Amino acid sequence: MAEKPNIDSNLKYQRLETALLHGKPDRTPILLSTDDSFQALAAGWDYYDWYYRPFDEVLDALFAFHKRFPLQDGLSPSFNRAMDPGKLLVNKEGRRIVIDAKKGREWQVPKEMHIWSGPDFKDVTEEKSEKEVTIPSLEKIQEEMKQLTEESVSKPALRTKLVREKIGPDVFYAECAGMPFPSTVWRLGDMERAFMVFAEDRKLFRTALELEAEKVIRRIPFMSKAGANALRFNAYFEGADMIAPSDWHEMCFPYYRRIAAECKKAGVFSMVWFLNDCLPLAKWLADAGIDCLCVEQPRRGYSSDLSEFRKIVGNNITLTGWTGEQETICDDRPAIEKRINEQYDAAGKNGNFIFSTTYLTAETSPETIEYFCEKIAKIKFKI
Repeated sequence: MAEKPNIDSNLKYQRLETALLHGKPDRTPILLSTDDSFQALAAGWDYYDWYYRPFDEVLDALFAFHKRFPLQDGLSPSFNRAMDPGKLLVNKEGRRIVIDAKKGREWQVPKEMHIWSGPDFKDVTEEKSEKEVTIPSLEKIQEEMKQLTEESVSKPALRTKLVREKIGPDVFYAECAGMPFPSTVWRLGDMERAFMVFAEDRKLFRTALELEAEKVIRRIPFMSKAGANALRFNAYFEGADMIAPSDWHEMCFPYYRRIAAECKKAGVFSMVWFLNDCLPLAKWLADAGIDCLCVEQPRRGYSSDLSEFRKIVGNNITLTGWTGEQETICDDRPAIEKRINEQYDAAGKNGNFIFSTTYLTAETSPETIEYFCEKIAKIKFKI
């Protein structure tokens, strides 16, 4: 049963909404960018056990994570795991085993796993030969485009609906709606193969990108109807450190413009979380009509200086602050506080700003993020 709306939750909702409407709320809103391993950790769950729990139990952990950080003004979770009730984790002869009832297979959980990708289970039922990756043909991709149906594009909205039912109507919920460019890279095999296609067969790459963008765009109204207040679109492999800005404008700008227009039509805010160099692309993202640009920390020598972003976009787009990954992992509180003040001075004094984090994983202590939230909450706008 969802809790009844209260004044505090209504204030949180309005705080985020005001910032996304390019205004000045009572203080800078906080919207954490989190991996599901951090959500499990903050909720006090063992990630191994949690990963293949029934999805209603995953939602219990998600809600517990949200309650753990009462200063957070909304919820913007990421889920690495699939919403598959056919897979369950059990103990078998002292080993942790995943049972896949649909395929009649078992996977042994390794002692260590990479937190970005989730458990990489070893098949203990039968030996699996590695499948050779093949790049799909232009005709195959064009046929997939023709076969897109309302049922296929609306499936991710089921998760939106379940999350909304769990957290209640009064929590601001920013749902991850998809990632056209990264999905295109994976669709073409991997980064190396995808960029070979990008260089040698631009028509094939463009068609694959159009297919992935179309899937994302068509699901927008379903996610809005299911209860999302904002939709987050993840962008990486497509920064100016990866491809030329002119190529980005030619191939990506058109679908970002469509995303922004469809979100406005559906009554949800559009947010783009951008890993890689997006400073040369910021004006185009603002021109596309995107409501919020979530800037990530610099990782390969490019700039994520929010004062530079603010000079380029003015107040035409809401910006988010970011944290240094090593600062949060190492619980370097003086550096975190310094970063918060720098970010606020660079882009937050006049509102139109949200404090976020670099992508949080289970490497970061929840106590560090509690400190982060407490420091931000003490910064009040001068009205």
